[in-house]
Amino acid sequence: MPGIYAIVRDATRTYGAAMIGIGFFEIVAGGLMCFPVTAPIGLILGLILAVASVTMTFFKLDDKQKWMEKTFFGKLHGDPAGFPDLKHQQQALQALYPQH
Repeated sequence: MPGIYAIVRDATRTYGAAMIGIGFFEIVAGGLMCFPVTAPIGLILGLILAVASVTMTFFKLDDKQKWMEKTFFGKLHGDPAGFPDLKHQQQALQALYPQH
């Protein structure tokens, strides 16, 4: 059974591949809108893909959420992807919020 690190890594790859696919089909939708006959199809396809892109981006974890998952109380505690000790956890937190 794969560890949490492998699942998170695969989810990141899946997100990237999905966004590339959406971008490709957005180009196709734009091409369809160049012709009066296929313009409504292109518009509908473009709107569906835009909603899909926004929805995927909304559910993607940001850096702060990833940090939280690696902490002692997070999902990755005890996994190699989690923080091994408090020192590493603190360093990662300071990297998220650099002092000016």
